Amino acid sequence: TAVTYGNGLFVAVSDGAVITSPDGITWVTRTTSNRSSIIYGNGLFVAGSVNSASFLTSPDGITWTTTAVTGASWVTSVTYGNGLFVAASPYGGSNIFTSPDGITWTGRTTPSYTWSAVTYGNGLFAVGSYDGNFMTSIDGVNWVLRPKPYSDTPQVNGMTYGDGLFVGVS
Repeated sequence: TAVTYGNGLFVAVSDGAVITSPDGITWVTRTTSNRSSIIYGNGLFVAGSVNSASFLTSPDGITWTTTAVTGASWVTSVTYGNGLFVAASPYGGSNIFTSPDGITWTGRTTPSYTWSAVTYGNGLFAVGSYDGNFMTSIDGVNWVLRPKPYSDTPQVNGMTYGDGLFVGVS
């Protein structure tokens, strides 16, 4: 469901495994785990889960540690920027979580939407929701709800940033 690159290694996650590759051709299963998202930042791989309120973390992509997250039912998306990991969770007590180290997570107060995708670019975190809503944050803590692009904006399943543009996909 997602792939990232860091520390000389590609790491992909799916609904059944975490796999790695040094070249994108030959892949090795590292752990069997149901994961939905992955990012590399600050020397650490961090993977979110769609079936539990937890993260997998690894400094090398080979050995993984599970970290529980209080207040989330699952984690659909995770990003890294400005020294901070930020994760989106569509359901649970909190919907946005932040961590300076990928291990200790803090739930953030945001408008109550089903936040599903998060990215970082140009000094700004941006998230989209299954409801078609968007919000942004400079620091990952204080969030500003943004107007929908149009009244029937579809659900946002993924987001990225590149070439000066934030892009959400449905």
